[in-house]
Amino acid sequence: MKINTQLDFFTTVKFRIPYLIFFSAFIQFSCDNLNDSPSSDGPYPPLPAFDVQWNEQNTLVCFGTSLTYGYGAGEKKFGGPGPIGGIGGIGGNTPSVSNTGDSSYPRFLQEQLKITVLNKGYVARTISYALSVVTDSVISKKPALVLVEFGANDFLQNISAHTADSLLSLLVTRIQNSGTKVVLLSFINTDMLQYSNGSWSSEDSLLALEYNSMIKSVASRFAVPLIDYPLKGIFGHPNLMSDGFHPNGAGYKKMEGNIYQALIKTFEKNGMVK
Repeated sequence: MKINTQLDFFTTVKFRIPYLIFFSAFIQFSCDNLNDSPSSDGPYPPLPAFDVQWNEQNTLVCFGTSLTYGYGAGEKKFGGPGPIGGIGGIGGNTPSVSNTGDSSYPRFLQEQLKITVLNKGYVARTISYALSVVTDSVISKKPALVLVEFGANDFLQNISAHTADSLLSLLVTRIQNSGTKVVLLSFINTDMLQYSNGSWSSEDSLLALEYNSMIKSVASRFAVPLIDYPLKGIFGHPNLMSDGFHPNGAGYKKMEGNIYQALIKTFEKNGMVK
């Protein structure tokens, strides 16, 4: 099924009812089974340190979808007055944000790091869209490090993992060719599937597994670190979720904690911690 990438999130998801059923069932099921999955709640294991060359002119860019933008937390919502914070109009519904209501993971990350952190999150956008804006939104910002989180909307729009692989590979290549270090963030993890309780279609399950493998494959081929479960300890916990997929403010804070802990050795090695 091919869906216009200009569709807003709520228009898009109506084509993916099994996907939403899965997440709703996941949350309900996990309420009764939180103690059965210690791997989902434990501390996020740190990744090996790598070198990042940076100075006060450089930035750390968080480049991704609504999970990067922080949709569902603070005052971030649809129906705003216009493009704010690097977010373009989507199907006539433009997300808006008040600085006082920003509970996105990049905002929390900024609180811990010396380097300037930029939130370049695009609600309902695909990897193809990311390729169209990567020069202006990322490379022009002189990033020393880019955290790339794309793929969820490609999955929602039933784009094949093979196609997504080609597009994500090109995206990573363009960023790396600018001399910037890249870290990949996955929107899907196999731990999420164990709670589907039979409510997710076999087609959706297969595509999710393919996307999980695809992101791992891209990370391996390009030798970039992968944070494979930034929603660890968040997904399926109603008190940390604003809806079936997006965290609330407390959830994004924990998401930032996962990302920070995954990269703590790198941040410390390169003098990036406040």
